[in-house]
Amino acid sequence: MEVFKKHQRRGEKFLHKEVKALQLLEANFINEPEIDHYPFPRLINVGVCKEHLDKREQGPCYILTLTHCGTDTHRNARKNIQPNNLYNTVECIINNLRNVCLKHSNIQGHNVCINEKGQISLIDFDFCVIVNKTQINDFYKKPNLNELKNSLYTESFRSELKSMGKQKKKKEFCLRFKNKPWSLLYMF
Repeated sequence: MEVFKKHQRRGEKFLHKEVKALQLLEANFINEPEIDHYPFPRLINVGVCKEHLDKREQGPCYILTLTHCGTDTHRNARKNIQPNNLYNTVECIINNLRNVCLKHSNIQGHNVCINEKGQISLIDFDFCVIVNKTQINDFYKKPNLNELKNSLYTESFRSELKSMGKQKKKKEFCLRFKNKPWSLLYMF
């Protein structure tokens, strides 16, 4: 099993949010529609980094040890790994987030991973919030996918990204996709 160590310097509040979200997802996971992998990182351990304090010196840096989910969509642009069973995986991710009323408030390219097998995972739950059923159903409501595709990831947008510098490219990509759960379908 591969692991990933995430340094969490934002404080205990964000650490607790991420730990609670990962525990909720794992304890209540429903494989619907059925996919061949668990599409979230699994929490292995939480510890305190003894090497350094937070840059703002507001306390310790926490280390979350998680299962490794692959490379993010930005880095995958170079590798060009093609996703397997993309539609069902996105639907399964959204079904599980909806099931536990968890609003992932940071859906963007660097929080969506793909591994060498082409399996997609959603990561980074430190900004998530638990909301009521009405809010969660509105947030994850399935849009007209053709309209969403046309507004998110057109050929002209791909061309624009190719001509931009690395930082601007990442910013433009994130602005276009941020907080649109079904946009996961168009990040690859």
